[in-house]
Amino acid sequence: MTEEYAHFSEYFLTGSLGAADPAEPAQLFHGMNPKSADYPSREGFACSFLARLHTTDPTVRKLTDPGTKLPIPVVGASFTDLIGILAQGPVSMNRLRALVEDYLTTKGNADMLPVILERIGWRYMGTGRLVDPDGDPLRNVTVRKVAKVGGKEYYPTSALTTTDDKGKLGTTHFFPGSTYLRVYQDGDSVDVPIYVNPDLATDADLDLGDITVDFSNLLRELHEKDGISVTLNAEHMTNYGPMYESDTTFEPDMSGVIWNGTAFDVVQNSTGSTYTSEKHVTGSVSADGRSVESFTYTYRFRSNTPNPSNGILREEVDVSVTIGDVAYTDTVFGSLRYRMDGPQVGNHVVLSYRRLVEWEDPGLGTTVTEYTGTDWNSTTTVPELAIYFD
Repeated sequence: MTEEYAHFSEYFLTGSLGAADPAEPAQLFHGMNPKSADYPSREGFACSFLARLHTTDPTVRKLTDPGTKLPIPVVGASFTDLIGILAQGPVSMNRLRALVEDYLTTKGNADMLPVILERIGWRYMGTGRLVDPDGDPLRNVTVRKVAKVGGKEYYPTSALTTTDDKGKLGTTHFFPGSTYLRVYQDGDSVDVPIYVNPDLATDADLDLGDITVDFSNLLRELHEKDGISVTLNAEHMTNYGPMYESDTTFEPDMSGVIWNGTAFDVVQNSTGSTYTSEKHVTGSVSADGRSVESFTYTYRFRSNTPNPSNGILREEVDVSVTIGDVAYTDTVFGSLRYRMDGPQVGNHVVLSYRRLVEWEDPGLGTTVTEYTGTDWNSTTTVPELAIYFD
């Protein structure tokens, strides 16, 4: 590590390391392949690591194909912060990595580390065997390696692989640290947490052993989700005619979900000088998380102060959506989706909507718009219901 302090000083003073940009390790280590070389032990790697933490470029050149750029999380660490990390005197790359992890944890960005390390060469080639809860092999299933950073997902350069007849993964590419395997089977998928010890040399033989995949229990994954949204496409009618297709009256989109076992709950209230707004979603899923057993959304809006911009003296809105028994279907961009379509949607949904408006114009008086029904058998707009946890 002694040379790395000098390399970082050069980068700090000149913005480069020799003629290379250390934030682009493909320039420093061209001709080397992480499959056969332990990148973290190479001279200049620590400087490259720190430079990557400093840069605000959201892409990095692929090590084995510098003409291709890959997405990478941006930390944007200041030189002051990086010098503070070095001031703690790391004497090895593993110690430096641990200090950076502590730093990212204090910033709420610890989940960035596996992706940053993988992109700059700290990656592993290895294998493992996928089994069900009874220990039987999961044969011929597709597997994607996934790292989750906030609401975004990243994949290694070789993202997909397939198990053989014994459930064995062919030699494939893994992130370091804590990430996921997304396993697909019969149109279903489940994310399984895995851990690759980053203390290992990256050119070491890696075998994760038996990895249990339980397609029957999604509750653990649901507990990691704090957002919930609904789409409900159908021909809804009011006493004044059809609701616009773009109308989201019956489609809440909320964050801050609190889980208590199988129950979920989220409240969003706001109050302004002229209004009060109250939104509430509550419900429950089955014990294995594979169906939404109940879901209730209520919305209440009140405005009692005249609004000259739209000619409204007073407005009241009340909405309720009750949904029951919707099965999990798939995972879409990290969101667990519970979906159904066709006329059956009408058997699982109860809707209510009322909007009262007292107009400034005496000729308009007071109007009341109410939901009157939905054509669940429509072939023009085929009903579709989806609940997302993200």
